[in-house]
Amino acid sequence: MVNLTPKEMTWINDLKSQEKLCIEKYRQYAQRACDNRLKTLFQELEQNEQSHLNWLEEMGRGQVPAQVSGTQGNQNKQAQQNRQESCTDCGGENMCSQQDWQQDQFLCQDALSMEKHVSSAYDTGIFEFADPQFRQALNMIQKQEQEHGEKIYQYMAQNNMYH
Repeated sequence: MVNLTPKEMTWINDLKSQEKLCIEKYRQYAQRACDNRLKTLFQELEQNEQSHLNWLEEMGRGQVPAQVSGTQGNQNKQAQQNRQESCTDCGGENMCSQQDWQQDQFLCQDALSMEKHVSSAYDTGIFEFADPQFRQALNMIQKQEQEHGEKIYQYMAQNNMYH
């Protein structure tokens, strides 16, 4: 059990607020996206952000989150799969209009900006914690936030949304 300083608790509470916002945005974005691949990506990211929130809840109680081995590998495999697939929904049964495509592009741009911001918050927050295991946990979350950004970027690049 780690005794947290008031400053560390403030950081945890701020990061929890960020994660809650990410969860809600991804939930809404999954509902609003036209492309089914993008809906799935947003749902996946929502689940990842929920895991981050759970870790932060544990940390707020002074507990070091359990390290789950294999999580990174599965996320990397999914990212590679996403890169290899084309936007079948944009030209298949779920035909997205130009307006829908622009909406999906906006959602991606906003999500990418959000991931950049959240990753930056973790980057700074890591240095505010005394316990090395807490710093390691925050570092792992930050790495996953960067991977989220990469997944969004890859989707955008595949669909001519990133210029």
